[in-house]
Amino acid sequence: MLKTEFAAFVEEQITLVSGILADKKANKLGDLAQGKLTFFSALSRVLQGEKNSQDLGMLDAINDSLQALDILKSEETLLNYKKKAATVQTVKDDDDFNRKWSEFNPLVLLGFCTPSSEKKKEKEEEIDEEIEDEKEEEKEKKEKAKKEKKEKEEKERKEIEAYNVMRTWAILDDLAPEFEGRVVMLRVPPGACPTAELNYNLTKAPTVIFFKNGKKIDETVNFHLKFWFRAKINELLGLAE
Repeated sequence: MLKTEFAAFVEEQITLVSGILADKKANKLGDLAQGKLTFFSALSRVLQGEKNSQDLGMLDAINDSLQALDILKSEETLLNYKKKAATVQTVKDDDDFNRKWSEFNPLVLLGFCTPSSEKKKEKEEEIDEEIEDEKEEEKEKKEKAKKEKKEKEEKERKEIEAYNVMRTWAILDDLAPEFEGRVVMLRVPPGACPTAELNYNLTKAPTVIFFKNGKKIDETVNFHLKFWFRAKINELLGLAE
C-alpha cells in the first residue's frame, strides 16, 4: 500500500469511528470507537507532519511491539515497513536441511536439483554385458561408439534437466507469495545435502516432494507448468488431516 493510499485509509477510519460516536444508539461501541479514533487521529497527525509527543510515544510503543514479535525488523517502523514477498528458501547443507525441516508443520514442498547416480550405474553395467562376447577389435569400436552415444545422451539429459530445474524454480518463486503462511517451499541445490538426497532415492531432477505434517503425501519428477503446481498445492492443502 502506498503512503497516499494509507493516509486515505486512515482518514476513512476517522470518518467511520466519528460516525459511530455521533450515533447515540451505538453507545455500546462508544469506548471501542473512541480508542480507534485516538489511534487513527495520532496516525493522521504524523502523516500530515503535525505530530505531538504523545503521538510519537503511541507509535513507538506499536513499533516496539511489532519488532518484538519479529513482524518488523529493528530498523523498520509501522510507517516505513515494506512487505517482503515470500520466496522459496534455499537449504545450505544437511544440518541446515534438518533445522528447517524441524521448524515447519504445514504443507512442505521440497525440491531437489540433483538426481542420484543409480541409473547411470545401471546403464554402464548394461553396456558391459552387451559387448562382453564381441571380438576384441569390434568390441573396441562398439565400446567407443556406445560410449560416444552415451556421452551425447547424458549431455542432452543434463541440459534438459538443467532447463527443467531453472523453469521449475522460477515457477515456484512466482507461487511462493501466493501461498505465504500456508506452504513452506525448500530448495535443495545440487550436492548441498548428500544425506537427504540419498534418503529420498532421487532419479531425476528436479524432484519435488510434498509433505504434510511430516508425512510424504505426493511426489513428482516431471516438469509441470504453473497452473499444475497451483492446482496440486490447493488440492493437497484441502486434504483432511
